[in-house]
Amino acid sequence: MLRAAGVTLLLALLCRGQSVSPGEDKATRAASQNSACLVCHGNYRTEQLAARHAQAGVGCPACHGRSVEHCGNEENIVAPQIMYSKSTINSSCRKCHPTHKTALTADANRVCTDCHGKHRLSFRTKVWDKVTGALLKSQ
Repeated sequence: MLRAAGVTLLLALLCRGQSVSPGEDKATRAASQNSACLVCHGNYRTEQLAARHAQAGVGCPACHGRSVEHCGNEENIVAPQIMYSKSTINSSCRKCHPTHKTALTADANRVCTDCHGKHRLSFRTKVWDKVTGALLKSQ
């Protein structure tokens, strides 16, 4: 019975994309989580925001969901699971960084990525509505 519970737990962790290796460091785990994203979004290997989060062990899925359908769609017509409009950036960042808001209170139009990296593709072939996920533009 205990063995079956252990196997069930292992399978659940693997399905969630979590590492079960106790010796693995946080940055390695984030790199593993990011590998599917970096196939197409390679510029994020060195982009300030993504690189710092990866070093801290926070991979792309922490903010954008696993985006399984997006990653598996070769035509690139499926939006990522979670996207952020400008109006939702700050509240999303504050989920993990609740005390870092001093600079933002002075100007209501500023968002975290104004100072902490744009976190945008320099060239985009697809543009989705950040709220609905509907494809708006395709080049």
